[in-house]
Amino acid sequence: MHTSEDVCAECRAMRPFFSSARSTCMYEGALKELIHKFKYNNRRMLSGTFAGIMLDFIKENPDAVEGIDIITFVPLRRNRALARGFNQSKLLASLIGKSLGIPVTECLEKTRLTKNQNELSRENRLVNLKGAFRIRPDIEEAVVRGAGILIIDDVMTTGATLNEMSRVLIDRSAGKVRCLTLARGI
Repeated sequence: MHTSEDVCAECRAMRPFFSSARSTCMYEGALKELIHKFKYNNRRMLSGTFAGIMLDFIKENPDAVEGIDIITFVPLRRNRALARGFNQSKLLASLIGKSLGIPVTECLEKTRLTKNQNELSRENRLVNLKGAFRIRPDIEEAVVRGAGILIIDDVMTTGATLNEMSRVLIDRSAGKVRCLTLARGI
């Protein structure tokens, strides 16, 4: 059971669509530097270490995946994925899903170009992603309907990305949506 102290002030103000959003670490110091190298310097080899940290968290907090039927991740627009060479969230989700025996499905796609969230203020982050995601056309509604879905991402700051994705999934009749990130920004 969660008390109001378990919910951050931003989530209380935002009234999120996800039922929970948890992070394994704070986005600071050496971890912040490593995540930046992972994403922007093609250090895919860090994915195993990062997924291991997330799996250790899940082992200590099994309720984080209780009732989860599908794992999904934050999609990248094609041009961003090509420029980066990979989707860091997809890589983490794949490793976690394989370890837990939970299928990983790319449920959503990005519908339009958006500015990088890390370049925007909190207020602008919340509006930047409005209407930026939709269920992929090749995903049957039955896949999402009633399903417990876990969204994986590397970093959560305001929660705007995870909240917008959760809204789309809930609007398409997902059972419950939880979020798990490697790090939480401040």
